Amino acid sequence: MNTSAKSPLVPVLERRIRALAYLAAVTGLLVVFAIIAQWQRTSAGHTAFEAVSMFPGLEGKAEAVASIEVESRSGAFTVRRDAAGKWTIPEK
Repeated sequence: MNTSAKSPLVPVLERRIRALAYLAAVTGLLVVFAIIAQWQRTSAGHTAFEAVSMFPGLEGKAEAVASIEVESRSGAFTVRRDAAGKWTIPEK
């Protein structure tokens, strides 16, 4: 009587273990893909960029500057310093 009662449990356990093995294999594969994607992302992000000053002589003359005009193809704007030393954009 005990052997017949335990007999149906074995196929159920085997199916659960097989399903868990499939799930573990798919999870492992996705982890490998994520590692490869992260590795490619970090290796592609490094460029030969060197930081340079946009206005090299401006640092020494910063207190004497009262306004800066910025022009581009799409438009232009002016940044002005008020009497308190706060920089504002009057056009906005």
